[in-house]
Amino acid sequence: MAEDQAALLKKIAELEAENARLKGGKPTLRDRVSIAQLFGGPAKGVGFIGRIIGVAGWVRTTREQKSMAFIELHDGTTHHSLQVIADAIIPGYKEMLEAKAHKAGGSLFVIGEIVVSPAKGQAFEMKATEIVVLGGCDPDIYPLGKSASHSAEFLREIAHLRPRTRYIGSMSRIRNALAFATHKFFQERGYLYCHTPLITASDCEGAGEMFQVTTLLSHAEDKSANLKSLPAAEGGKIDYSLDFFKRPAFLAVSGQLNGETYACALSNIYTFGPTFRAENSNTTRHLAEFWMIEPEVAFADLQEDADLAEAYIKFTIKYAMDTVGGDIEFFEQQEEKDKADIAKKEAEAAKIAAAEAAAAKKKEKEEKKAAIKAKQAAAAAAAADGTAAAAPAPAAESKPAEEKKPQQQQAKKAAAPAAAAAPAADFRAKKLRERLINTLDNPFKRLTYTEAITLLQDAVAKGHQFENTDIQWGMDLGSEHERYISEVVFQRPVILMNYPKDIKAFYMRLNDDGKTVAAMDILVPGIGELVGGSQREERPDVLEQRIKGVGLSPEDYSWYLDLRRFGTVPHAGFGLGFERLVRYVTGIENIRDVIPFPRWPGHADF
Repeated sequence: MAEDQAALLKKIAELEAENARLKGGKPTLRDRVSIAQLFGGPAKGVGFIGRIIGVAGWVRTTREQKSMAFIELHDGTTHHSLQVIADAIIPGYKEMLEAKAHKAGGSLFVIGEIVVSPAKGQAFEMKATEIVVLGGCDPDIYPLGKSASHSAEFLREIAHLRPRTRYIGSMSRIRNALAFATHKFFQERGYLYCHTPLITASDCEGAGEMFQVTTLLSHAEDKSANLKSLPAAEGGKIDYSLDFFKRPAFLAVSGQLNGETYACALSNIYTFGPTFRAENSNTTRHLAEFWMIEPEVAFADLQEDADLAEAYIKFTIKYAMDTVGGDIEFFEQQEEKDKADIAKKEAEAAKIAAAEAAAAKKKEKEEKKAAIKAKQAAAAAAAADGTAAAAPAPAAESKPAEEKKPQQQQAKKAAAPAAAAAPAADFRAKKLRERLINTLDNPFKRLTYTEAITLLQDAVAKGHQFENTDIQWGMDLGSEHERYISEVVFQRPVILMNYPKDIKAFYMRLNDDGKTVAAMDILVPGIGELVGGSQREERPDVLEQRIKGVGLSPEDYSWYLDLRRFGTVPHAGFGLGFERLVRYVTGIENIRDVIPFPRWPGHADF
């Protein structure tokens, strides 16, 4: 309490000093107060009431009246906007209208007094005394209109302007908080930040989906603009001895192998940087360029590795909730609005379907009645002509039991898989912040890969519908399986351990059973795999055999084997896809919307 009071008194003293500095002269652009400072200052902005300050930003909306305007100004430093009330008589008002700087997207520097707001939902507003136009904005050509609802696809086409939207602005502040929390977490625990190379000759994942780095193509284009001029060695293969690095080189898919070299000398290190994968995937879960957090810990085993990953995830989520909670709340509101819109559309579709079914049933009934009347009329006419004996009117055709209530039977069939997935529906019904708090408050569930396979096989036996229902030990789990385990079965993050060696990388430590490796994946609801880690193979002979087993050359990894030849130690580490973490905290579905300039097949704009 004493520390809080001292901090408040210090802030008040700073404000008084600033007021004294400004006394006798109006604020300049250099003296501007950010909107984040305004809303985060003493008593959440109330301490600014009565002060004349300058605020710069972009116009979000303007409500014009005959003699004044209500301007919503934002500067991107917070999710809050500042309401500015500007009378038409103040300096700069006319120039603002002429430049169309009061329209959405226009930029202004506004000087005015912070006053108590009579409006509901806001404690204060600015009464402008002067407006300085920084930049106009023609609403006829500005892509981001005042009230238009823009799709995520459209915003990706104008990635240079989409940070001005509330959606991308909030995402960016959350991403920043998670990045800062990453460094804070590791630095406070004595880890060294290690910069690993982006250009490599090693394939860490062994998948072969890497972007190649070469200068040979540009040289070939200079000569004849065709690939035939590429230098060739014996057998027709490209002669890389003439390339920049004198050998094939690629953009790194991971910094792990290089990170291990420093962990095996400095004990605890972490990397945090961009990685690249040339996977021709257009799903909402993959990018060609993405960021990875990869700690490496000397003297650690798999359990310690899992403990570290769980602690890191919880730390970063809590930091984001504490520092940019307003932005997380914005995404929660967006998510609830989307749920309501979907429910409304589904209700409308159900209503239309019910009406169509009723109309079809009525038509069928009328057609049957008409058919019966036609038969009766034909029978009566035949009897009158004496060509047929009078017969009783045919009774209405009876339906087989299974046809009497087809809708009820279809409902029963649909209910079976729905019942199996009921817990998932319950989990998704939770609001965003409730889901994040659930992550913080509960230990991550730990189980083996083998136990997970048994759970999935039981789910299939009970009628749960997967796209891939052929669940076998040794298979690589799909996203649907990972999400079922975390969302349906446990409804919280799950750490799967001890995977089959044949579906994991060569550097993971072989377990004593000879079939599995000391690997772990952390699966989270709504995402699937968030973390992949392992205890690294520290035995040189075993590692060399594993390298050969996946078709790689031990000579190419001689430097990596040296770490085991010279003072080997047990060590472990993991990799976390940063964009997936941002998705988890924001609830954003598409990974292309949690990175400033997304790269995916066919898209490398801006």
